[in-house]
Amino acid sequence: MPDNKKQGRSNKAMTFFVCFLAALAGLLFGLDIGVIAGALPFITDEFQITAHTQEWVVSSMMFGAAVGAVGSGWLSFKLGRKKSLMIGAILFVAGSLFSAAAPNVEVLIISRVLLGLAVGVASYTAPLYLSEIAPEKIRGQYDLNVPAHDHHRDSGRLSVRHPRSATAAHGAGCSA
Repeated sequence: MPDNKKQGRSNKAMTFFVCFLAALAGLLFGLDIGVIAGALPFITDEFQITAHTQEWVVSSMMFGAAVGAVGSGWLSFKLGRKKSLMIGAILFVAGSLFSAAAPNVEVLIISRVLLGLAVGVASYTAPLYLSEIAPEKIRGQYDLNVPAHDHHRDSGRLSVRHPRSATAAHGAGCSA
C-alpha cells in the first residue's frame, strides 16, 4: 500500500511538471509576439527600412502562425503531439537564432516566418497535449484555462470554482 501512495504522488508530480512545460508554449507565443515592439526601432535603424518593410517584419510572423496552425492538425495526427511539440521547439530555436544573426531584412523576415510556424504549431498542439495528459477530474479546468487566459477579464470566472468571489475580485479592479 505505501508504494501505491508514493507512486500516486510521483505520477501527480510528473503530470504537473509535464503540464507546466507544455504550458510554456503559451509563454513563448506571447513573448515572440510582444518582443517585436521593443526591437522594431533597433531593426529600423540597423537595416534602414521603411514603414512598409516594418509591416512585413511584424506581419510575417502572423503569416507563419496561420500556416503553422492550419498544418499542425495534420502534423499532430501523423507524428503525435509530443513530436509536433518538439518540431515546434526546434522551429522556435531556429527562428530565434536566425533572427539574432540576420545579416539583412530578408533573412529577418524569413526567420520571423519560422517563428510564426512555431507559434502556430504550439498554439494548436500544446493545449491539445495538455488536455490529453491532464487527470480526468481536472481536465475541463485545463481546457477552460487555455481560451480564458486569452481573454484576461474572463479568466478568473472560468478557472475559479466559486464565481461570486471571482466576480467580486474583477469588480474591485483586480484583473487587467
